Amino acid sequence: MSVRSPGGKGFRVDLQERASAYLAEEVSAKLNAFLLRPDILVREGRKPHVVADTKWKRLGAKEPNLGVASSDVYQVLAYARRYDLDQAVLVYPHDPALGAPGLKREFLTRSADAQKVRIRILTVDLARLAEIPGQLEEGLGRPPRGEAA
Repeated sequence: MSVRSPGGKGFRVDLQERASAYLAEEVSAKLNAFLLRPDILVREGRKPHVVADTKWKRLGAKEPNLGVASSDVYQVLAYARRYDLDQAVLVYPHDPALGAPGLKREFLTRSADAQKVRIRILTVDLARLAEIPGQLEEGLGRPPRGEAA
């Protein structure tokens, strides 16, 4: 499913990306392996801009890293690597114990090849359904800190 981003910014939002995107290729048989289907892929024209995955887990305000599971981070990093992106978002249902909905944390990963990926942890208030598109747009469309909008 593809929808146009509100605000006329030239972005297209693909939900449950259907294109065949694989993380790897099995070497001897030369067969694609590990199909990737991110929940949200935002494109600017045809070029991927940011990838996001939604989670149905409760975050904990008092837990280290809010209780974000390492496996969730690995998953969204695989998406970012496959789509050659420097930003990815994990979207969780909001819990009032976390304060206001929106951006909760940002992490910057580093690798041996100097590729950096910024991972944002975003919460959306599911009790305010009419406001979810705006909440997502803010979290998915915001440029990394220190960069021009």
